[in-house]
Amino acid sequence: MHSTWAVLLLFSGILNARALYLYSYTSIFLLSPLLLTGLYFLLRNKQCPREQAMAFFADFMVGGHRGSPWKEPENSIEAFLKCKDEGCQLVEFDIEVTKDGILVIMHDETTDRTTDKGWVVCERTLNELKELKLKFIPHGGGAVEYKGTVPTLAETVELCKSKSIKMLFDVKHFDENVIQTIALLFSKYSLYEVAIVSSFNPLVPYFIKRRDQKILTGYTWRRFCNSTKGECDLSSKYNSFLNAVFELFDELNHQLTSHFFLPVFLGVEMVLVNHHDLSQLLVYHARYHGLQVVAWTSNDPVEALWIREYLKIPFLTDSMDAINRAIKNVWREQFLEDRCCTKEEIHKEFFISSVPHILLNVVLIIYWYIGAVVLHQIEPKLRYKSLHESALFCFITTSTIGWGNIVPATYYGKCFIILYIMIGTPLTYVVLGNNGQFLVDLYWILKKSYATKKKGEIYGGEMPLVISYGLLLLHICLGALLYSLWVDHKSFFESFYLTFISITTIGYGDEIPATDRRWEFYVTMLYLAIGVIIVTMVVGSMQGLFQRMHNLGRNGISGSQAVEIWFGGRAMRVGELVHIVAEHFSVEPAKLRHVLKDLDEILEAATAETESIDGDTSPLMEGHPEHQLTV
Repeated sequence: MHSTWAVLLLFSGILNARALYLYSYTSIFLLSPLLLTGLYFLLRNKQCPREQAMAFFADFMVGGHRGSPWKEPENSIEAFLKCKDEGCQLVEFDIEVTKDGILVIMHDETTDRTTDKGWVVCERTLNELKELKLKFIPHGGGAVEYKGTVPTLAETVELCKSKSIKMLFDVKHFDENVIQTIALLFSKYSLYEVAIVSSFNPLVPYFIKRRDQKILTGYTWRRFCNSTKGECDLSSKYNSFLNAVFELFDELNHQLTSHFFLPVFLGVEMVLVNHHDLSQLLVYHARYHGLQVVAWTSNDPVEALWIREYLKIPFLTDSMDAINRAIKNVWREQFLEDRCCTKEEIHKEFFISSVPHILLNVVLIIYWYIGAVVLHQIEPKLRYKSLHESALFCFITTSTIGWGNIVPATYYGKCFIILYIMIGTPLTYVVLGNNGQFLVDLYWILKKSYATKKKGEIYGGEMPLVISYGLLLLHICLGALLYSLWVDHKSFFESFYLTFISITTIGYGDEIPATDRRWEFYVTMLYLAIGVIIVTMVVGSMQGLFQRMHNLGRNGISGSQAVEIWFGGRAMRVGELVHIVAEHFSVEPAKLRHVLKDLDEILEAATAETESIDGDTSPLMEGHPEHQLTV
């Protein structure tokens, strides 16, 4: 269809040129846009079938840039195998040509950076290059190692086919021999759905597609790639005049690529974009033109999360640590913001913040055992019980489960229990509730790391009711299996009933576990403690639901005092914050309320501005509920 329109445009241009005094320079100049448009559609390549491209990109999320160069020598068989072991679905490798016309895997034109000798690749035969040992410099420093040999393209293709690894051929130079060899390899090994060819040189994907229409191709792009020395070195590559010419060329290339005139003309299915040049708009426009954007090369965990979860595109990395450290870094960024500390102080701040939580749990356990020791002395029924059995009784008592199988009988025992519960029950629920908050925080960290954020969704606060109830049901079922098959050998229903009435602190006493061995007491205590923690999470989720139902139907902004904000690691209203500030500075809250009048106006203006903007949250604000206000 496009070819037909192109022919018509050219034909009409020629007729109009003839009408304007037979190909005069003026007529050709005036009609050049029409002629160029016709040539564009007439000469451009067609893309591969959509189904073929979808099959290639379907399960490709992370690819190894030159294999796994942080763990093994780059562009080596060992690096490709390590890349597969770490979980990458694709390997990217670079191609050079030897003196005898063999395609080998090598990034540079010379071998001094990556091997033990300084040769020019195109001046050496394959047998000579096979004598080289690949150089490996550990990431972060260390002793240089020499291991492995230079692989050929055919060897790499056979390995990747046998290991079910997808491939990205990065062709450095346009060469007819390279084009022909790659086309033959695609045909011989049937690589049409498992490999793609890309290059900075637009002639490579253009003539690859001309050679074999079924080959998937891509165009590699980095802004100012011709006028600067490297991705991280933006100094001029040439002298002043020549560099100015290449800067103009880079700007033209930028316009043609970012508006996808060049990729569409080449007929490529992929645009391989440097991670510094990524944007959501670029990704959306690429999808409109039927192109897949792939990012290179991201080694930053936070950036990797942004690329994968916000832009939803594949990317290349030098190490899968960018993914494996994702949860750790989400927690770290959240911790740094909550504690207002630097990265250098994080270990010190983590230790300082962890000590109170650890001490609370230790104090609670000591409290249970102190109660067990005292009751051993004043209660005849407990005197002949083991210490861990008495500690379980103290836990059951302070957590208000109260099975009723053991009760104080003496006057002093009852008096002690009254005083013991007055301190122990609040202490137990404070400590277990605090532990429950850790589970809630873990849930939001996991969601930030792996879930796709919806528009308007805020991460933080209490755990969703469905999740907390699901955890409760799962915990009860696990307890039923535990007591029916391992500890007590009851029926599944009896065990389910026992665990339910226990962790919900009903504790009728008609069903109790027959714990005889020491480890059974400890397992029971740990299981019930986790159960009570989950119940507190369910209560918190219900409280949040009731609060939202209470606010249902109210106006979007009814005074800034009612506005909910995220402050100090929890959700609160502005009015509550004013009281906290007033109490901290020993000021009457009434003296601070005049601030709310100005805040109302600011919120109304901000809301009006937000409603006028049609778009998602900025990626810089993504996943940071601290900076978002919810009405």
